Formats: sequence, structure tokens, C-alpha cells
Amino acid sequence: MNDKYAAEMAQWKSERIETLKTPDGYLSLVGLCWLKQGENGFGSGKDNDCQFPAGLPDKIGTYTINDSGITVSIQPDVTVLHNGQPVTQMAIKTDANAGGPTLLEIGTVNWYVIKRGDALLIRIRDSNSHMLQTFSDVERFPLEEAWRISGSYTPRTEPKPIPVPNILGQENNMMSPGTIQIEVAGEKRELVAFQTADPKRFFLVLADGLAGKETYGGGRFLTTEPMDESGNIVLDFNKATNPPCAFSPFATCPLPVDENRFSVEIPAGEKVFHY
Repeated sequence: MNDKYAAEMAQWKSERIETLKTPDGYLSLVGLCWLKQGENGFGSGKDNDCQFPAGLPDKIGTYTINDSGITVSIQPDVTVLHNGQPVTQMAIKTDANAGGPTLLEIGTVNWYVIKRGDALLIRIRDSNSHMLQTFSDVERFPLEEAWRISGSYTPRTEPKPIPVPNILGQENNMMSPGTIQIEVAGEKRELVAFQTADPKRFFLVLADGLAGKETYGGGRFLTTEPMDESGNIVLDFNKATNPPCAFSPFATCPLPVDENRFSVEIPAGEKVFHY
């Protein structure tokens, strides 16, 4: 194997593991709760609409959702912080709003509202979660440079919204600027490519013949190498990664569209993670 490539992949893997171990990464997820119209009480008590982790106050407050938006009210005997300042009542932004969601916290636990389609949910993180404290690595297939496979990119006339299923049973549109033609282990596919912040790189959600066996059943994520001026592009399957849902039951991952499902086995990249 090319020594330079092996060194680059060792560095890539190290950065991948460090990203997973960040205090606000997906290993810190400890809860996910669906919100309904009207009032939604939340806290650790079992009688709340949204039950928070044990160790937090029994009743923390109430989220109210109506035509005017989302507001939160905090119990007078509970201290909840936003940007370091105590909160009594305030308007709430979701992760779909400009500037990101309104983050609230108690100690090492923080939470915010996310929007998935028409649904609103509370995402809860703990920077001291058991998963985060015990995680060390992800099992991977042996590194093989042969799994760096060249393809060709074809742009669409204009980016197209593609309905993509997710782990919650919803469909949400993701923008696809084009397709990638590739042959993997004798199987030819025209993959649906999704846009990234870099116009020369594309995001893919893929599943192969090992999905549900040695790889995560909900597919894996892969970001392409930069495309050249002629539209040639490399998919390095050694960089295929588990989605957040492979690490936590509290994530909301997209699933592969039919075009991005291989029947052949691709023994490269991350294996399924057992938590």
C-alpha cells in the first residue's frame, strides 16, 4: 500500500474519532422527545409530556407551541441557563432558524428544539454521558486502497429537491445538484449526490450488501473526494462512516434512497457500532 495514503488515512481516522468524542457530538445524546401543539411539560418526572434524564428536576418547565411560535416557561424554583443567564420565559428558535436553535442548560445537560419536516422535537445532550465517557473507537474493515473508486459526476440543469426517508419514518427533501456514475464490484449505479458547502464535494447516504450484517442497517455516510475540472470524482469507501443513528437511538438520520443501495458487498470503512 502507498505509504502516503496509509498516513493520510491514519490522520483522517484520528480526526474522525476526535470529532465523535466532542462534548456536543452525537455520543452525548441522551434523549429525544416529540412536541405537540399546546403545552408540553418537561422534566425528569414520569408524568411529564417530555421525560428528561434522571437526576434533573422533576418538573423543569413547559414548552408552548401555537400559531405565534414556540415559548418556554421555567419553574420558579428551577435554574435553567441560556448563554449563562437564568431563564424564566422566552421565545424559542429551532435548528431550522437562522443563527441556530435556542440552547438551554442545567449543569452538564443541555437541550434545544429541532425541526424535522413538520415535526418539532427536543434533543437532549449530556457532556458527561455514559456513551461519551466509555467510547474509544469504531471497528473498521482492513484498509484497502482498491476501494478508492473513480466515477463521473453529471450536474443537473438545476439542483433538485429529492424526498429522502429518515429513521423517524418521515420524508424530508434534500437538495441534489447532480448524480455520480460509478461501477463497484461489477455493479453499475447512478448515485444521487447531495450538496455540501464545497461545490466540488458531494454527500452520499449509501447501503451495500453487508447492511444489517457487518455494516449498519440504515446505511452509511460518505463524502466524496474533490471533483476535478472534467467531472471525474473519487469515492473512497474506506471513509464510509456510521451515521449518528448507529451510535444513538436519539438521532434522526436520513436513509439511503433506492438509487444509492448496492446489492454487492463493500467491506470497507466503518463496521456497525454496538452500543
